[in-house]
Amino acid sequence: ATANASYAGDTNHAGSSDSENFTIGKAVTTTIVTCTSGPFTYTGSAIEPCSASVTGVGGLNQVLTVSYSNNTNAGTATASASYAETANYLGSSDSKNFTIGQATSTTTVSCLAGPFVYNGSAQTPCSASYSTSDGLSGSLTVSYSNNVNAGTATASASYAGDANHAGSSDSEDFTID
Repeated sequence: ATANASYAGDTNHAGSSDSENFTIGKAVTTTIVTCTSGPFTYTGSAIEPCSASVTGVGGLNQVLTVSYSNNTNAGTATASASYAETANYLGSSDSKNFTIGQATSTTTVSCLAGPFVYNGSAQTPCSASYSTSDGLSGSLTVSYSNNVNAGTATASASYAGDANHAGSSDSEDFTID
């Protein structure tokens, strides 16, 4: 930028002028990413709980687009936003991490109604299944203990889970007379 000044002079004084150049630096900006508080649970879809804005002197106040990474599967996700440098403002950026937890699961063991009578063979009157909070389901293999002789037998099953689903288990007792 340039500043100029002139003196026009008068009948006793000659006129004069001068000028000086000076630099106006770019204004600093602040980008802020804000995420709603969790917990966030795996759903199979992208989770996008964040917003972003940039502010700066001179009235700069804009909403920014948030970019996400790793925001579908359970684990640590990142939300980031950037404001690109302009003629009057320096660029800035921010990022926040948030956690996506595993979906829950439920394992259910169901046994036929007794009574079951000792017959010298293993009794296997039960079935098992699992379901997850995001809609998966399936059958499971039942494990038995003490299911040959008269007394209390146990049927149990477990869903191991995976990276996006927590495991679960269940058991039921039944009687062999």
